[in-house]
Amino acid sequence: MLELAPETDRIQNALNYARQNLKRTLSVEELAEAANLSPRQFYGVFTQETGKFQRRQLKLYDLKQHA
Repeated sequence: MLELAPETDRIQNALNYARQNLKRTLSVEELAEAANLSPRQFYGVFTQETGKFQRRQLKLYDLKQHA
């Protein structure tokens, strides 16, 4: 049976992806894909984990602060 990673691990995967791409602004879709979540799921989980979210794009600076 396939076990899914806890939500915190998924957000950590997205943060790691963001750190590897610090020179550009990433879309929610890209970060959601890195977390293996839909954009809607990513929005909810990221907001719950960090307390912050920008609707259209996450600025890498903000992600770096929450890492």
